[in-house]
Amino acid sequence: MIKWIKYNEITPLQLLFIIPGVQIGVGVLSLYGDVFSAGAGHDAWISVILSGFTSQIGVFFIVKLCSYYPKDTLFQFSQKLLGKPLGILLSILITLYFILSAAFILRTYVIVLKIWEFPKTPNLVLIILLLIPAFYVARNGLKVVARFTEATFLLTAWIIVLLVFPLKFGDLRNLLPVGEVGVKPILTSSLAPAFALIGYELIYILYPFTIKKNKILLMASLGNWLTVLTYTIVSLVSAAFFSTGDTTTNVYTTLQMLLAGKTSIIERFEAVVLAFWVLVTLVTIIGYLWGGSLGLYSLLPIKDFKVNVIIASVLILILSPLPQTQLQVKTVVGYIGYAGLLIGVFLPVPLLLLAKLFSKGT
Repeated sequence: MIKWIKYNEITPLQLLFIIPGVQIGVGVLSLYGDVFSAGAGHDAWISVILSGFTSQIGVFFIVKLCSYYPKDTLFQFSQKLLGKPLGILLSILITLYFILSAAFILRTYVIVLKIWEFPKTPNLVLIILLLIPAFYVARNGLKVVARFTEATFLLTAWIIVLLVFPLKFGDLRNLLPVGEVGVKPILTSSLAPAFALIGYELIYILYPFTIKKNKILLMASLGNWLTVLTYTIVSLVSAAFFSTGDTTTNVYTTLQMLLAGKTSIIERFEAVVLAFWVLVTLVTIIGYLWGGSLGLYSLLPIKDFKVNVIIASVLILILSPLPQTQLQVKTVVGYIGYAGLLIGVFLPVPLLLLAKLFSKGT
C-alpha cells in the first residue's frame, strides 16, 4: 500500500485545486434558487458564507484526524479505531456514498443538458458519453486526476467573468436591506448549500497521498474558501439580477442569468458555459469515482485498481438512470448533501476523540 501511495503522490498545491474542483460541480447552477427558496431570500449570500464556515470546520477536523494516521486512508484507520467489523461497515458506507455521489451528480448534469441543449437525446447516451472520459482519467490514478483538475481550472476559471453581463442588467438595490429576512431563516438556510459544498470529505482518502503534510490544512482551507468566494459572488450577482418572482420560477438560476450575456457574436452564453462546464462536472464525477474505486480496492480481494474502477463505473451506470424525474433527482441529491454534511462535519469528531485516546494509551 505504501509503495502504491508513493506512485500516486500529489502536491499540496494540487490538493488546493482538487478540493474546489470537486465541490464546484452542478450545485452552483441552481445554488441561489435553492438557498433563496430555503428562506434566505436575497440574503442567500450570507447563508452561503455561513455554510462555508461549516465546511471549514469539517476540513479542520478531518485533517486533524488524518494526521494521527498519515500513511492510511479512512478505509484503513477506521478499522484501527472501531475494530474490524465496524471499520469495514463504515468503509462500505463511505464507498457507497462516493459511488452514489458520482452517479447522481452525473444524472443532475444530464438533466441540465436535456433542458438546455439535447432534449431529444436519450438519458443513457448522455450518461455513457460523460462516464467514458471520467473512467479513463480515474483508471490512470490520482496523479492524472490531479493534473486533469489543474488543467480544468485553467480552462474554466474565466467563466466567473461572464457574471459581469447579468450584473449590467441587475439592480444592486435588490440586495437591500441586508438581513431583512431575519437571523433564523439565514441560519437555517445555510444548510441548503450542503450539496454544493460537499467534496472536502475526500481529504479522508487524499491525505496519505499528499506530500508535505504540514501544508495540507492550509491548502485544503484555501480550496474550500475559493469555492465559498465563487458561490458568494454568484449569489450576490443573482440577488441583484433576479426579482423575487423570477427566482421562484427559475430552477437553474445561474444559467438563466447568463442569458443576459447575448451578443451579436455569441447569442447563447449559457450554451458556451455548458460546453466548458462539462469539464467542471467531470472533475467532480472523477473525484468521487476515484474515491469509490479506492474504497472497493480496500474492501474487495481484487487488488487491481483499474478493475475496481470498472466495477465502480458499472455501478454508476446502473444507479444514475434510476431517478426518473427532475424532482426525484433533486430529492436524492438533497439526501446526498446531508449525508456529505454528516460524513464531513460530524463523523470526524468522535473518530478524532478515539484517535486521541488511543495515542495517549500508546
